[in-house]
Amino acid sequence: MQTPRHHALALRTIARKGKAVDTRWADIKLGDESMGPLELADGEAHRRGHSPVGLEDLLLGVLASGKGAAFEALASQGLGLDSCHRLFEVGETGARAG
Repeated sequence: MQTPRHHALALRTIARKGKAVDTRWADIKLGDESMGPLELADGEAHRRGHSPVGLEDLLLGVLASGKGAAFEALASQGLGLDSCHRLFEVGETGARAG
C-alpha cells in the first residue's frame, strides 16, 4: 500500500539535493516493488552524470533490479543490463563526437 512515506522517499530518490522536482508526477502511487528500480535508476543517473533521472536511467534501473513484470518483459525481448549500458555509452560518445 502506498503511504506518504513511500511518496516522499520516491521523490527524494529521484530528485537528490539541489535538483528540481517535477511536481506534475507527485500524485503517482508507487508500491514497494517500485522503489528498488527507482533507487537503481537514481544510481545510474548519478553514475552517468545525469540530472534529472532520464528514460535511459529508468530502463537501466529496471534491468538492474532483475525482477518484476517490466524486467521480465524487457528480458523476453533480449534486452540485458550490460548490452544496454554499452548501447547508451556508444550513443553518448557518438552524440558528443557529432
